Amino acid sequence: MRWQITPRFPIPPRYRQLLAALRDSAPALLLAILLTMPLVLMAAVLPMPVVLPVFSIWSIAAAIAVALFALFRGVRLGWGVTAWDVAGAFTLIGCAAAIFGELESLVEYVRPMTSRNDVND
Repeated sequence: MRWQITPRFPIPPRYRQLLAALRDSAPALLLAILLTMPLVLMAAVLPMPVVLPVFSIWSIAAAIAVALFALFRGVRLGWGVTAWDVAGAFTLIGCAAAIFGELESLVEYVRPMTSRNDVND
């Protein structure tokens, strides 16, 4: 059911299409904001060696979420872009982050620091 808001002033015809497109794409816009904000926060909070691998994992998870959204909703996001296109973009970003991320620095960061003694040598 659509909400009907009666404006106090008449809406010009050129803005009616824009308002209709925004109304139709509101769930997709909310999903995009909810998926993008953690990516920005990760880049700001995590140490540099961990950012790209975690960014890659989160982007792939976001692609899965958008693909599920597209599977159940099938919404066009406007101007010929579908939710499947957005899922593909998140997948591409995740794969690129995985390629450019250095696994060695992540392993060095995650590996626990052990003390060296004569037994370990």
